[in-house]
Amino acid sequence: MPADVRRLTAVTLLAALVFSFFGIRTWWSHGVNVDHAVWAQVTQQTVWLDEALQQDSIGLTPPCGGISKRASLSATMPSGDSAAGKLWIRDAGNRLMREGWFSYRGETDIGDGLGPRQRDTFKRQISGRAVTITFVGVEKTDRPLGVDRPEPDPPRLSITVQSKFCGL
Repeated sequence: MPADVRRLTAVTLLAALVFSFFGIRTWWSHGVNVDHAVWAQVTQQTVWLDEALQQDSIGLTPPCGGISKRASLSATMPSGDSAAGKLWIRDAGNRLMREGWFSYRGETDIGDGLGPRQRDTFKRQISGRAVTITFVGVEKTDRPLGVDRPEPDPPRLSITVQSKFCGL
């Protein structure tokens, strides 16, 4: 009888192990699929932002595709410090707020030390994933005479989605 009990225990443990393995694998695969679905939803909802981007400056990382394990799109906006560019950023921010994004407007980013830059950040949760859209404006500085400074960085846009199922 003890041999039968050992065999039954071994079979039960093996079945539990196999069931657990496939259950965790199915759960993880579902999570990865949701990460990709959220990224697709975000890119679809923000496709209108593409009109202001320099297409040759777009950096795209799919979910779980980079070192940071998050999906991201970042690009330069060609508007420079023109009034039209500032107006476009303001209008885009207003549209995002109308569409339900929470705004952290008006933060100042010291950046590379050449001068403060306006940073407007918009956040939202989609299927439990944190989604962030950030506009970084042009450098705001009066260049003192006699100081050699490089050209200010152009305004930038970044969209990030924090993935939940990107390996351990």
